[in-house]
Amino acid sequence: MSTATRPRRVPFTRESVRYLGTKARGRSSLDSSLDVSELQRAPLREWLSVGELRRYQDVHAPSRGVRMCGVRGRMCRSARCARCSHRRAADVRARLAEALRAAPEIGPALVWTATVSHTPDRALGDVWAALDALLGAVAHRQWLTRNVGGYARLLEIEHTPEGWHVHAHTILVFGNDVPRSEAARTGERIVARYLDAADRLGIAADASGQDVRPFGLSAAVGYVTKSHMTTAPTSTPGTLTPSMLLQRAARGDATADAMLAEIDRASRGRKLFALGGMLRGARHERRPRFQK
Repeated sequence: MSTATRPRRVPFTRESVRYLGTKARGRSSLDSSLDVSELQRAPLREWLSVGELRRYQDVHAPSRGVRMCGVRGRMCRSARCARCSHRRAADVRARLAEALRAAPEIGPALVWTATVSHTPDRALGDVWAALDALLGAVAHRQWLTRNVGGYARLLEIEHTPEGWHVHAHTILVFGNDVPRSEAARTGERIVARYLDAADRLGIAADASGQDVRPFGLSAAVGYVTKSHMTTAPTSTPGTLTPSMLLQRAARGDATADAMLAEIDRASRGRKLFALGGMLRGARHERRPRFQK
């Protein structure tokens, strides 16, 4: 990949990844506040109903599996389906919560958000492949699992005025014998390794686009499992989530329809959810995947 248009790398510092110190968001353990039912959000008034979205996808969805969802009671379980996506998100949340509860005593937790640079003319598949390459470089030869107790990663897709934006939210958990200060240093090392891999592989990934911060476990699980095909629109101007694209496509927007088809092509065979380290042992037998 050419590096001619790569932005100048910002020197890696604690501030460049916006680490917020030792004050964690939310509760420090999983408790009754972790409610999977909140994922079943009703569309806003100006949005089409879930029933209208289902009728649209039954005819126009790029994936045959999604088009046939509900026929003879068979569900596709796809992350791109208006019928199944909120159930799938709730299932992922429940599995993640189960994995965390079943793990040994857990101490500090961080949420690391990783991104790559994107431009309006760059295909989604290219952006996604670049992110996959950097995440793989961080985890190479079990480096990640040797340095954290366990991790859980979920991917999100958005379209912004600057083009397709794919980002990975990773919950990093440590043993209860690990001080918060040591967990913070490990978070910094992870991002430094990620940016070093970007330099080595010629992939544009600016330090200002990376984020690592402390979270309580309940807040972390809720944060990384918040999106599905019937969630309310984002408040970020110009940003389109898959759920917003589905709404526009169902109203006859041909551009949104083409963008949904691009998401379908790029996501086939890719994992949306992954567990590692101490969390892997509690992994459900049927791991969530994008519908092929």
